[in-house]
Amino acid sequence: MSNTHSVHASARAIVRVFAFVVAYFLIMYAASVPKGMAPRRVADIVWGGLTSIAVYMLTRFLLLNEQRTRRELGLEFDKRSAARLLGGAAIGFAVYGLSVVTISLTLGPLRLSPASAPDATTWMLIIASFLALSCMEELGFRAYPLRTLIRVLGVWPAQLSVAVLFGLTHLIFGWTWQSVVMGVIPSGLLFGVMAVRSNGLAMPIGLHAALNIAQWILSAKDTPGVWTVSTDPAHTARVTAFAPWVALPVTLLATVIIAKWPLRREVANDSTD
Repeated sequence: MSNTHSVHASARAIVRVFAFVVAYFLIMYAASVPKGMAPRRVADIVWGGLTSIAVYMLTRFLLLNEQRTRRELGLEFDKRSAARLLGGAAIGFAVYGLSVVTISLTLGPLRLSPASAPDATTWMLIIASFLALSCMEELGFRAYPLRTLIRVLGVWPAQLSVAVLFGLTHLIFGWTWQSVVMGVIPSGLLFGVMAVRSNGLAMPIGLHAALNIAQWILSAKDTPGVWTVSTDPAHTARVTAFAPWVALPVTLLATVIIAKWPLRREVANDSTD
């Protein structure tokens, strides 16, 4: 009888997570309307901000309905949250920097050329945009879905399931299979491990935003960054074909290190962030 009850409870939890992700999509779609009406420079801030607020409210409603607490999902912020956000950002910049250096050493020397000199306003808008988008995605995947699935599937099956869901959302928005399999899903695992190990969302939000900001700095996003990356023509084809394969183990190594890193006692016993 208890096994049957457990199976039913697990099935209900999985259905709730699926419904949450569907609602998340609908919220993003609805928020894309004001995004399209906003000036281009603040469009992502509007989209990410409105979606984050709505997803947070949805999460709070579900928690009240299920008699769970914000603390359980790592949604309580305190005086250490800003420091954790910056700590996550430092890790994100380090992971991306190590990937670029590894690609340069193994596939062919990379050169950085000045692309632009963004002013202070541009920097603030870029940082705010990626923070808003990262907050949107971390609330959408590493809060209610991840913590709910961990309760019924265990840590690593839940991590993999949420990372795959995270990748599928990017497919819907037009990303290629290669970029999703080689980049988005491994990054999803990295963000998930950081969320669990830090007992909150501040560090994964910082990490997520930093990876995107680092890509923008090297002009790997839709808008020009600070530098452009190039290599000798003799190495171009090799770098283009194999760079994702070189960056992948760097991301996975960072994931394993974070998963195995010893926690301080106050972090291990405190589920606030």
